[in-house]
Amino acid sequence: MPPFNLTPPQKTTVVEEIVQQLLEHMQSGALKPGDKLPTERQLMAVLNVSRASVREALQSLAGMGVIESRAGEGTFIKAMRPHWALEMELRQIARSVDRQDRLHLLSARTVVEKGNIELAIADASTTQLVELQGVTQAWIDACRPEDVKLDLHDQIHLSIAEMTGNPLLVLVLQTLLKALPQDVRNYGIQHGEAAGDETALQNELRIHTELTEAIVQRDLSAAQAVFDAHQAQEATLIQHYYDAK
Repeated sequence: MPPFNLTPPQKTTVVEEIVQQLLEHMQSGALKPGDKLPTERQLMAVLNVSRASVREALQSLAGMGVIESRAGEGTFIKAMRPHWALEMELRQIARSVDRQDRLHLLSARTVVEKGNIELAIADASTTQLVELQGVTQAWIDACRPEDVKLDLHDQIHLSIAEMTGNPLLVLVLQTLLKALPQDVRNYGIQHGEAAGDETALQNELRIHTELTEAIVQRDLSAAQAVFDAHQAQEATLIQHYYDAK
């Protein structure tokens, strides 16, 4: 076995915990590019989990591009891409997230996204603006109190980032959006007091409609004012989340 320790999962889901432990060992240097992972059977024994959980975790890591399977040889750590250090640091924040951590992440999104909005308004093509309207409408049509379709919501923000023409800005925003579990991000819209949830959800729908239209009209002042309202609601939901814990 390699010179690092694994412990039976205790937090989040079993698969998420396995993924997180392995990512942490990559981040710390205990697992380096080229290192071979234990076999599925060895991981099952050390972690005290099923083969299905081990396989799902490995598939998740392979999908992230951090491991690769070689026929007849085993599973190996791949060379880490530059953005992975940032992504794994944010994943660590998410694991031990507290009120101030979430507010820091909100602040980071504010800086990144307000810059994205400014660049998008300056540089977006007419085709991109029409596509943004379609993405926003698709989310509104699909969104329900019992399922807020967070992936479709995030696509609105990612579409704005893509309008900048800068793939690094898209990558940074993707990393920030994935830094927290969906059930944490959804709190206050999908969980809790029903009347409050419905009000928050309707506010979300209205804010994103107004943001999209301001960008389509290339009205920077209006777009940034709407985005400030978006972030203010996020801050309120964060406070409610921790007050209720």
